[in-house]
Formats: sequence, structure tokens, C-alpha cells
Amino acid sequence: MDKPKLNFVIDALMFVCLMALAGLGFLMKYALLPGREARVKYGRNVDLTWLGWNRHDWGQTAWPGA
Repeated sequence: MDKPKLNFVIDALMFVCLMALAGLGFLMKYALLPGREARVKYGRNVDLTWLGWNRHDWGQTAWPGA
């Protein structure tokens, strides 16, 4: 594989990772509201989840013991 093609593949992978990270940030900021903000917006205590995980599950690190 020549160098320009390798650089393109690396750049594309980095872009996909960046978009996933940004998407997760927007998910936690706007879709999975914290308890107080969810009560203000929806008027009652609701359990906001996406794919079965709440905002704390999405925000925890994947490293055990970290």
C-alpha cells in the first residue's frame, strides 16, 4: 500500500472515531438529561435510556478498576 492511500485510511478511521465521540457527547448532553433537568422538561421522574443504558452507563470508562 502506498503512503497516500495509507494516510487516507488512517485519516478516515480517525474521523470515524471523532464522530463517534462527538455523537456520544451530544447524546449525553441533549438526549439523556440528568435527573433534575429531565424532571423540569418532562414534569415527572422519567428513566431516560438509549439501547438500555442511561447517561451514567454511557459515561463510565470501559477500563476495569479505572
